[in-house]
Amino acid sequence: MMEQVAEYDAKLVEFLSKQKRARSTIGASITASVMVYIEGMSDPAMIWTTMREKYNPRTQTTLLQVIREFMMIKMMKGDDLEQHLQ
Repeated sequence: MMEQVAEYDAKLVEFLSKQKRARSTIGASITASVMVYIEGMSDPAMIWTTMREKYNPRTQTTLLQVIREFMMIKMMKGDDLEQHLQ
């Protein structure tokens, strides 16, 4: 019984470590404007699902809306080119 508890604890520690790394990787890979959609979330699977639903269009209409939005983006006067490209 104690062996099972020790094995469970070791697997839990490993899982929590992987979960923390996944959260950190996702957080480091997104911009502040995207961060607002996942603010307060700690589960990386939930973060990933939220971002997939927001940025992965599922229907033809959604895809066309995203393409139209992309094509309409313009750099504002005084904006930094690198920031605009991001």
